[in-house]
Amino acid sequence: MGHPYEKIILEHYRWPRHRGRLTKPTASFSAGNPSCGDQLTIDVTTDHAGKIIAVGWEASGCAISQAAASWFSDFMLNKKLTAIQNLPPEKFLAGFTAHLSPGRLACALLPLTTIKRSAD
Repeated sequence: MGHPYEKIILEHYRWPRHRGRLTKPTASFSAGNPSCGDQLTIDVTTDHAGKIIAVGWEASGCAISQAAASWFSDFMLNKKLTAIQNLPPEKFLAGFTAHLSPGRLACALLPLTTIKRSAD
């Protein structure tokens, strides 16, 4: 299959987790990557303590940004929204485990960039 990072990207791109918008999210976040045109919207539902109990997302763009959105949607569940919004990029990339060229980092980081945006 080539490089080991391909496995996580291909798995999440082919079988995305939590893809699709939530009907009544607590918050929605949207962002894009101007350098390549990727677009992403993430919906979250939180409980009374601010813990994420449901995630949905919709994206258009490259396989890396969509795979990262799928992986991140699993990662976010049962964590506080504030903790996710304060997650450093290095921790996100350590979890996503994809070894990417500098030009593709923005694609992989799009979900984190999106969730750090203010809620709609």
